Amino acid sequence: MSFLKINQLIVTRDGENVYSQEYHEGLNIIRGHNSTGKSTIANFIFFALGGEFTDWLPEAASCDYVIAEIGINGANITVKREVSNTQRRPMAIFIGKMEKAMASNTIGWNIYPYSKSDKTESFSQIIFKALNFPSISTENQESITVNQILRLLYIDQLSSLDNLMRNEDFDSPLIRSAIGNLLLGTYNDDLLKLQIELREKEKQYNSIKKQVKALDHVFESSSFDFNRILIEKNIKEKNEQLTKVRDTIKQPELIVSTVKKNDTKNEIIKLKANLKKFKSRYDVTINEISKSKSNIIDNSEFIDVLKSKLIAINESLNSRETLGALPIQFCPVCLEKIEESIPESHCKLCKKEIKDDLGKTKLLRMKLEVEMQIKESLSILKDKEQILEKFSSSIKGTERLLSDAQYSYDLF
Repeated sequence: MSFLKINQLIVTRDGENVYSQEYHEGLNIIRGHNSTGKSTIANFIFFALGGEFTDWLPEAASCDYVIAEIGINGANITVKREVSNTQRRPMAIFIGKMEKAMASNTIGWNIYPYSKSDKTESFSQIIFKALNFPSISTENQESITVNQILRLLYIDQLSSLDNLMRNEDFDSPLIRSAIGNLLLGTYNDDLLKLQIELREKEKQYNSIKKQVKALDHVFESSSFDFNRILIEKNIKEKNEQLTKVRDTIKQPELIVSTVKKNDTKNEIIKLKANLKKFKSRYDVTINEISKSKSNIIDNSEFIDVLKSKLIAINESLNSRETLGALPIQFCPVCLEKIEESIPESHCKLCKKEIKDDLGKTKLLRMKLEVEMQIKESLSILKDKEQILEKFSSSIKGTERLLSDAQYSYDLF
């Protein structure tokens, strides 16, 4: 089971803390008189966790940054967002506790945009990975973000009490359905992949259908006769003419009698140069294909290594979670009963303080780094496969040109 807990929230203005509060496990109550900022603090929490909020009160809008330490499945991360009236603000993420994050200005911090792109992950994807959520999209390509999840968990005073989700200007039943399936545990990644594949095939079909329709329109409005029988007849006539030309070429005495010696020499030089050009192009293409195949094999093996490393990290996280929950009552060395007065944050055997919750934060950092490497490597692999496909497609045309050039040279 995945869980998320906010440990501490800090709001700054001009480099100074204007609000700093640690939160404990269980129910936390923000209390105070009317118009003292209770709703503003709740909005800051919503915004820090990744929510989309721009309707700040003047006092809140005068602040610079909101920083939060979040516990995700036992690991700790620190997030930072700039308070602004501009929509879709990015998020800076530091894998570690608040103290280490505040002590570091740039080292360890990574900035992620609100929306994902082909080359950059969004902060929602990073948080979902830490929560062990699947990467999902609704049928109409609207991505599920942390903001969408928080809409079900947090409702502000402006939202109707009859609504289960926080109001937004642009809403979609597809988004609501995807959020519900995700949080209820009924989300099916394989089904969604098939739906995405079906949507892509339908796009391709519609595109080809439009092209065919456009060609039909051109044929219908053209003044030329596109009769199939007539076209086949013209092709047959041209083939007969080509046969006559080839038969003439096979009788060099007829050509020699009508061509000057100097012209013959120039023609041989021309054919030889043409043959050399296409042979060189063919050799270059073959070398590029061989090099591309080798690069693809190396890249695929590297991705396999990264995937094995990712599996090992996940197994380590699961093992630490399982073993950490096992109660130890007797010492495995002397078999004496272990003292029960040892603080919860200390090891039952060596009695030393357990830092960073059994290294979960470090493992989470490693996991995110490996997943990023896998994504980048897959993108590089895709580019290399496209290059290989390009050369493989061109080699057939090059072979035909080389064959024709060799044939013409041999005949002459």
